[in-house]
Amino acid sequence: MKKILALVLSVCLVLSVFAVPVTAASTKLTSSEINIIKAYQKTLETKNLQYINSYKYSGVTYKMLSIPNGSTARILTPQYSKGYDSKQKLYTANLKGLLVISSKTTLSVSNVSGGVYLKTKNKKTYAYNAVATTTKAIQVKSLTSSQKTEVKKYLSSMYGEKTANNLINPSTVLGTINNPVPLNQKYTWSETKDFLSDKISATFSMTVKSFKKVTLDELEQMGITAKDRADHEYAIIDVLWEVQNAQLTKVKGEGSAYLSVGWDPYIWGIKTSDNASIIGTMDYGFDGSLDDAMDEATDFRKVTPGITESFTAEGKVIIDLYKNKTNYLVMQNEQVRDIDYDGSFIYFKLQ
Repeated sequence: MKKILALVLSVCLVLSVFAVPVTAASTKLTSSEINIIKAYQKTLETKNLQYINSYKYSGVTYKMLSIPNGSTARILTPQYSKGYDSKQKLYTANLKGLLVISSKTTLSVSNVSGGVYLKTKNKKTYAYNAVATTTKAIQVKSLTSSQKTEVKKYLSSMYGEKTANNLINPSTVLGTINNPVPLNQKYTWSETKDFLSDKISATFSMTVKSFKKVTLDELEQMGITAKDRADHEYAIIDVLWEVQNAQLTKVKGEGSAYLSVGWDPYIWGIKTSDNASIIGTMDYGFDGSLDDAMDEATDFRKVTPGITESFTAEGKVIIDLYKNKTNYLVMQNEQVRDIDYDGSFIYFKLQ
């Protein structure tokens, strides 16, 4: 019995000497692998393969994120890790983070995860192929306080603090795109702005009193030639424009300004709910135009230092619209414009 036991022990000893040790696979990314996953992140954000091109394996193609035209994507708080796909028998460099897709008027936030398979050839590591990228939308109001802080910090660096606040906490203030001024409701604001080398000020009020779509034939009868475009149509709006306390507040230039020029409405154009825009409108060159009404109401009066003027004008404006979209008329507060361009827009409903 002792001989048998001794034989068994000796066999075990021999086996233990010649056994190959099995080590746990490393889950720590090397510096080159970190460079790869960071380059892939940049490619996802920009839809530009130039960042991953120097790392990707020959012939590999990648599917990009869907980012609307005019919007910017950024993955915040990225986390990088390494994994192993037993089916593919390849390591992966993984990415998780908060995907923010934004413009100055739109914001969407999602949890995103993705990555690339890693392949080593001739001692060089490549991004062999993409791991399926998944996104899960998050309502902005459901973001944690730390997530909101990160998103706001990023948006502020992109668009300024006011626009960032409006994107994270959509404003319900009258005149914003989330709460446009209704038809037949007066909107009032005050401005001090530059006019030539002088500064002028006033309190302005605007009311869109009516909205009516018109055909090209109807415009032609008014002496207006417009393009026939499949995705556009035209309308006439009736605008009531009121100016109170028009005055010169600082004189450095001419020291006078015509009421019809310095205090005329700055109608920027049209914006849609999906951020399309048409810059410009026509308020002159036809009977009943707002420009004619302005001339009649002001009667070539000038404002000079120490003089305060007021007037009211009502006239028509021709506008170009997108078909099958929600269109808004956009005014611009010229005092705000130089500080926050998008924050200077005042939105009016048309229907």
